[in-house]
Amino acid sequence: MGSSLGPDFDYQVKMLSSPPAIVEQGQLLGLGSKSHGSTFLGDGVAWDYVGQRRPSSLNRVQAPTGYSKNYRVKCDSLVECVRVKGKVVKMSVNYIILTFVGIAVWLPLVLSEFLSFTTPLFASSLRLPQDATGCKFTTSTCELYLNASRFGHASWRWGTGGTSVYLGGPPTDAEDSTSGGYGLATVTDMLSFNQPRTAWMFTKPADATEPQGRCLNFAYAVGELGVHSLEVLLLTFTTDNVIEALDNDSLPLHYRTRVMWEHPATTNGAWRQAHVTFSTMDTHILVFSASYNTRFTSHRGYVAVDDIDFTDGPCEDDCMFDVDLCTWNNTDVDDEFDWSVGRSSGKTATGPARDQAAFLDSTIITGGYAYIDSGPPRLPEERAKLVSRELEESSTPRCLRFWVNMNGGGLGHLRWHPCQQTVASSVPFRLAFEASVRIPGAGDLAIDTISLSEGACPSLPSGLKSSMFDCTFLEDTCKWRLEPSNGTSLSRVPSNSYNPPGHTQSVFKITDMYMRFDLRCFECAPRSSEALVSPSVTFAVPHCLSFWVLMYTTIAYLTHVGALKVVLMYPDKKETVWHLMNQQHADWTYAQVTIPASSSPVRVAIEGVQGPHVMGMMAVDDIALFPLSCKLEPEIAKVEAGDCTFDRDLCGWRVSSDNSSSRLAQWHLADNNALKDHTFEADNGGYAYMETFRASTSSNITSPTLPSNTAFCFTFWFSPVYKDLGAKLTIYRLGSDDGQEELLWSFEQSKSDGTAADNPTWLYAQLPLDSFPADYKALTSSLHSVALCTLDAAAAAFTREPNRLIFLCTLLWEGPWSDPGAEQSATWGRWIPAWFMYCTVPVRRPRRTTDIPVIGESARLDRQRLVVVGRVNVGGWAFDDLRFVSDKKCRELPAKAKP
Repeated sequence: MGSSLGPDFDYQVKMLSSPPAIVEQGQLLGLGSKSHGSTFLGDGVAWDYVGQRRPSSLNRVQAPTGYSKNYRVKCDSLVECVRVKGKVVKMSVNYIILTFVGIAVWLPLVLSEFLSFTTPLFASSLRLPQDATGCKFTTSTCELYLNASRFGHASWRWGTGGTSVYLGGPPTDAEDSTSGGYGLATVTDMLSFNQPRTAWMFTKPADATEPQGRCLNFAYAVGELGVHSLEVLLLTFTTDNVIEALDNDSLPLHYRTRVMWEHPATTNGAWRQAHVTFSTMDTHILVFSASYNTRFTSHRGYVAVDDIDFTDGPCEDDCMFDVDLCTWNNTDVDDEFDWSVGRSSGKTATGPARDQAAFLDSTIITGGYAYIDSGPPRLPEERAKLVSRELEESSTPRCLRFWVNMNGGGLGHLRWHPCQQTVASSVPFRLAFEASVRIPGAGDLAIDTISLSEGACPSLPSGLKSSMFDCTFLEDTCKWRLEPSNGTSLSRVPSNSYNPPGHTQSVFKITDMYMRFDLRCFECAPRSSEALVSPSVTFAVPHCLSFWVLMYTTIAYLTHVGALKVVLMYPDKKETVWHLMNQQHADWTYAQVTIPASSSPVRVAIEGVQGPHVMGMMAVDDIALFPLSCKLEPEIAKVEAGDCTFDRDLCGWRVSSDNSSSRLAQWHLADNNALKDHTFEADNGGYAYMETFRASTSSNITSPTLPSNTAFCFTFWFSPVYKDLGAKLTIYRLGSDDGQEELLWSFEQSKSDGTAADNPTWLYAQLPLDSFPADYKALTSSLHSVALCTLDAAAAAFTREPNRLIFLCTLLWEGPWSDPGAEQSATWGRWIPAWFMYCTVPVRRPRRTTDIPVIGESARLDRQRLVVVGRVNVGGWAFDDLRFVSDKKCRELPAKAKP
């Protein structure tokens, strides 16, 4: 395999001295020069190196200009040698021209630089010196091999954000630069052969690592449907002269492969960080392996890698225990003995015979582990703690992975077990492995291969008391139970030719299992539901529930799959906190939602709502729960108080009417086929509806209380039912308990614009709701004066104290008040600039609907509600899919609707 120069020659100086250094084929050994690579040999003789090969029949080496003769040294048939001032330097190419800097050198190098810069996608490799540590792909692919034809795999290429739409890849590199580069593998390249192949990009062969290993850090991004996974592989060779074998297809190439790291899902093009700790006693390379998704071979996709960096020693917080305890330490606090490092137990009945890596691969003969010895002088209940360094707080969870070996009487089987646990904290913390002795001498415990990575993970092994919500569904449904229902749509299913792969990762060959809501359950009526319900728990602090969802249909024009919800089931109410509807992504999508602290016990339900029976999938996998307030994901699953799809109830909207007691004349859940519901396009209701054949009948439906000082875009779908000229749908805003109304939106049937039609059709509408100011009115202790504190939306801050309220004021009114409800009725007084001062007043009684207390009889915190008024003569209105969302570009629709 030939080598070609990349677009950049920015490399470091390599000093070659006795014993003779080996100059690899195509390797640039030189100081940082954008124009050429110079190599200093021994005492400072400078050589300029042009990386060109000549036919092997030309068995000679030309010395640089200024030397009187060429020196020939007898070498093997594959290596040429040159002697310079008594030193022999082996050159692992058949022929290399060495010449002084001149026109003969500059011209090809400049051309090479230009061609490499303009066509970097066709570069096969560019190798740096052995001590090079990384690559940012700024203008080259550094020491990485992109041409993987020697291994029978598709190749990677050099990519940049500037060509992301044209050739594929993320729009920026890992440092958010559109001009920066990255390594890129595309599904198009993988499928451009008669036999589709995975794509490999690999490092230059390196010798054995030190016992403590090395750390690979890198950034990666995965986008679009066509990609299945990105893996990091460790290839160890039994072949001599690996570099020559890589360049010569006629030479044998023998190697073993180990999977060191895997990411099986898309990142939606977002860059993420990862690291891998590895060690080996053999010549080796690391491979970035991208594979295509066999389910979506007609779709495009890409994998990108950037900011590759190697450091000596294990990655931060990782440990393989091959030398010592790394950054983990024994402690003298609250334990009785220490952990030790070992290689193989001296006992036949207890203790591991080898470390975890050797357990998975019997060809590995190196490695150790950390363990406790329960033999004398240990006593029952004595403990040993292994403690991490102090870890920083984080707004995102991390996954702690490790392996455990518990051998001996009553401790299980003679094997290593993979374990994992989500760790999260809003304050700095440490992790500790604590082992205790039950029966002295009856069993030992060992741990190995600790790693800490970004992201949540369900606890393994399953069923841990401290993680009762966590579940991979590999063995059962853990502590989750199926809520009794009339349907049979929810079941635990395996990955097979009928069901797509699950999300759970394992180093073993497993049949992955997950929970599936059967969309083709024909005995299940549309909008019927079934739920997976947790045990009843009281949360003293907020917790984050994370899980993976799959929602898609295989029929492009039928996008109404159904809905998934997270519902909190309290003794006296139910609250939906997460709601995702219909077609999403044809691959697993990460989801999370905060469960607030509460003194009341709560059960968490993951509820599936049946759609109109389409071909597709709705599934849940890999549930984890951890103590942390987390950002809701995906953002479109956010739920506000007034959101409603009217599947089974009115979601807290209250109905009233002016002059009719007829049920049909009031807003109610539809149970007819006047039109299909908008949410799922299913029959038999699923929307709010009113109709009458009396003249001038109206009905009001009022939203739950919405937060003030918050701007929303109110979106909904509506439809006039039957031709009824003059029928009107109106929306008002109520700002307080005084009944004052603000007209926001109105729509009237009109013959001229075609809205008065015999066939009802859903119409989309949206209404911007500006931030509604919140005034807090509080009586002071004086009987003759009242203070009015006007809260600024950005500055308002409430703190609950026993019997007192502290709030941040912008303006204060001081003076007598004849009517506390009307500011203009004051006989005298003045506004006092508060300069954002804190005011405190006694609490007289608590407010009924909020934790913020109210002071005095006239005090209140204004909040807003919407009232939808339907007025008909001989017709009706339908109303569906109400959502309150954040949208800065929200504008009023339809355009003809007027306040």
